[in-house]
Amino acid sequence: MASGVTVSDDCKRTYEEIKKDKKHRYVIFYIKDERQIDVEVVGARDEEYDKFLTDLQAGGAGECRYGLYDFEYMHQCQGTSESSKKQKLFLMSWCPDTAKVKKKMLYSR
Repeated sequence: MASGVTVSDDCKRTYEEIKKDKKHRYVIFYIKDERQIDVEVVGARDEEYDKFLTDLQAGGAGECRYGLYDFEYMHQCQGTSESSKKQKLFLMSWCPDTAKVKKKMLYSR
């Protein structure tokens, strides 16, 4: 197993496009050749959470992935009648029980 996993420039760029520019709804990352985290799928801004979950698991029962999702919701502060739109970024790790131990260890770092 590789001693260190790096992050590709494409990952960094896509992360910024989600966080700052709100260009995409989500991104799925994978570890390429046990050496570098790279972008696998980018979800359009109008994609739903169910599509994110489908893409996260698309590699199959033996594959692990990372997923970054930009969650939007309406929030009403207590004591007010106005709601405002809020956004939170969630980073998830998908490691199914059926994945090989080596893969799970690689993604657990």
